[in-house]
Amino acid sequence: MMSPWRTAVLPLPAQDTVQAARGASSRGPRGMPGDSASSKHNNALQNLRPPLLTALTIGFVVLLTWCADMRETWAQESGQFVSIEELLSSCGMRHPCHAVMACEGKGVRVRGYIDYENIFQKEHYPQLPYEKFTIRGESGESLEIWVAPEHSREVFREINRHKSAPARMAYVEGEIVAFDMPIMGKCQRGIKMNLTGPDKLSFS
Repeated sequence: MMSPWRTAVLPLPAQDTVQAARGASSRGPRGMPGDSASSKHNNALQNLRPPLLTALTIGFVVLLTWCADMRETWAQESGQFVSIEELLSSCGMRHPCHAVMACEGKGVRVRGYIDYENIFQKEHYPQLPYEKFTIRGESGESLEIWVAPEHSREVFREINRHKSAPARMAYVEGEIVAFDMPIMGKCQRGIKMNLTGPDKLSFS
C-alpha cells in the first residue's frame, strides 16, 4: 500500500549554475570586486607610491636647478655683463696719474675669458702679497681681477675646475679700483677689479 505522503524530490542544479553561483559569491554587490580583489588593488597602489614619490622628488629638484640656470643665463644674455672693451671705453682710459676716472669705485659686471697663463694663487706663489687672475676680451684687452684672501680658495677652485675648457666665457662682478701706472717715463691711470665674493664668478 502506498503511503499518502509523497517525498518531494528537487532536481539538482546544472554544473554551470553551481559554478556561476560560486563566482557570484566571491564578488561584492553590484558586480564590485570582493575582498580578495580589493586587497590586491590596494597592494598595487602601495607598491606604486614609493617610485612615484621618488620620481616627483627628482623632477622637482631638476626643475629648481633649471630655474637657477635660466636666471643666470638671462642675466648673462640680457646685457648686464659688459665686455672689457666696453668697460674701458666707459671709464675713459689714458688719464694722467692721480686723475679720477668715471668708473672708479663703481660696481660693475664684466665678461671675458680666463687667461690661464696669468693666475697668481698663493698656493703656487706663496711669496706674493696678493692673489689675482686675468680675464681677456675678444680683441685682446685684459682686466686683472684681485681676490681677497677669504675668498681665494673657492674662487681658484672654480677657475681650475674649468681649466679644461678655456673657451668658456667667465662672468665676474666686483668694484673698479684705479691706480697709477708709470710707463716709460710717463704716468697713466689704470684699472683693476676687486672681486666682491666667491659667488660673483660664474661660467657660461
